[in-house]
Amino acid sequence: GKLAGLGVKGAYSSCHMSGDTAELSKASSLFHKLWIVAATRDKLDPIIKQTIDCSFGNATANSGEIESLRTDKHGSFHGAANDVAPLCKRYVNPQHARAANEMFLGRGAVPRGTKLLIGNFGKDVIAHAIERGCFGKYFRCIDVGGLDFRRLPLSEICYTGDKGRGRLRDDFDEVDRLLEEKYPGVHKVHDFLRQNGLRDALRGNKPTRTRGARQIVTPTCTLFQGLATGHTPVIKSFRALTVSAGMVYGNPESLDLLQGWDDDWAEKAALETSIDCKISDLEMATVDASDLAKVGGARPWESITVPKRRITENQHGEPVLKKLRDEGKKPATCFACGNKFLYGGGLTAGFRCARGTKPGCGSRGQTKLD
Repeated sequence: GKLAGLGVKGAYSSCHMSGDTAELSKASSLFHKLWIVAATRDKLDPIIKQTIDCSFGNATANSGEIESLRTDKHGSFHGAANDVAPLCKRYVNPQHARAANEMFLGRGAVPRGTKLLIGNFGKDVIAHAIERGCFGKYFRCIDVGGLDFRRLPLSEICYTGDKGRGRLRDDFDEVDRLLEEKYPGVHKVHDFLRQNGLRDALRGNKPTRTRGARQIVTPTCTLFQGLATGHTPVIKSFRALTVSAGMVYGNPESLDLLQGWDDDWAEKAALETSIDCKISDLEMATVDASDLAKVGGARPWESITVPKRRITENQHGEPVLKKLRDEGKKPATCFACGNKFLYGGGLTAGFRCARGTKPGCGSRGQTKLD
């Protein structure tokens, strides 16, 4: 029709860093352009707006609030880096959410009674789900009290090695039972994501030489670890909030959406009973911008903002993410060769210098804490 000329056909080589090359059709190109135009004119359906949790996508979907895309003067990342305007709220909120999550979830087991809210939070999305009788597929309140988000070893649940024959010995039904017994919160989150086609099922499934139980469960464990270490797990259109003793840890926008639920919904009353607090009384855990730091990637657009506790310096003095296995270790120097390394104590990996360039190098007696 008349709009056909706006469509552009061509190769799209990025494909979310997979290395593949996809073909962008004219219809797809036109659809995305019209989507952006509708968002800028504030004509986008509320349900679409409320199912986008990507920072850039969320800012674009809500560009009608400023009647423009995020340019430098409207608080884009480029504008903030060049002191044109402060970073807009749509970009700041996810950064503060990462710091708040790390502050609460990244310091050991969470208190008893802690609840993880996962799913869609938007009023229009939830109203539509209630109307169709499928609320449980769009939102869950899961008890994660006593769970250490960062440390979820699977060695007592399934085979964790790299041998194909070892994976074949996994009994998926038994693994499912053990997972529910040891980590009930992880099991419920995995089941919720499975219902939405984001995870494979354990029960009724069979292992192969390349896919055992660990390959199925690890992505869900990584989601928990990502929340605890100040990252943003990829869970499609779903959001995640943690509630404990009336305090909320996560994206402030998610709490705003949650507080927009109708008072006459039975689902809202049930949620308030579960978290033992009125939704209107929930308070957002605040963080300071000084607690955040930027870590650069291989390319400019790969840099991320994370809590300062999660970074260290490399040999060039550049900020890099800490390796979880190095946390708790102390800087040390080898007397024999002068090599600096992280000392973790005599009973842990990395307790001595491994360079081995001089006689005596690697001996425990040659280690000196800085």
